[in-house]
Amino acid sequence: MKKFRFNGKDNLILRVFITILGLLLISNISLANTARIEVKVIVPAMQRLVIKDPVALSFTYPWEGMESGQALIFKNVGNINVQSNVDWVLNISSQELYRELEIYLRPAGKVHAPWQRVDGFSAFVSGRNGSEDISWDIKIVGARNNHNTNDFMREMRTVNLAFTLTQL
Repeated sequence: MKKFRFNGKDNLILRVFITILGLLLISNISLANTARIEVKVIVPAMQRLVIKDPVALSFTYPWEGMESGQALIFKNVGNINVQSNVDWVLNISSQELYRELEIYLRPAGKVHAPWQRVDGFSAFVSGRNGSEDISWDIKIVGARNNHNTNDFMREMRTVNLAFTLTQL
């Protein structure tokens, strides 16, 4: 068995060779680290509507001031929570139909929001993805074609709202 002896020149060449080999390996590793991976994930739409406090109210009909055209306004009625990972629209309808009344609503606290008439599914509120709590201001007025309230007995009336949540 023959033993190798390295002199100073051979030792220097070996060290330079190992250093160059090490640098090449490190540069290959750093190039591998800069590689880009792209993954596409398709998440199905998820929506949830939680009725925390039902949107329902009762009132005496005809109310005081109705004859003079005064509206009956209820503030901050009910509370619902909309949770959605997509933009959404909430359709609102009334479960009761009164020919002699018109029911309007808007989100509570939004005094510049327009009053929307609740008849069929014409009233709606839209929102962005996330979670949102909504309460309502509700306005009840006598129907435009019904001006004679003397024929009506005083009675209790109710308004119950129903909601349908869909994605935009």
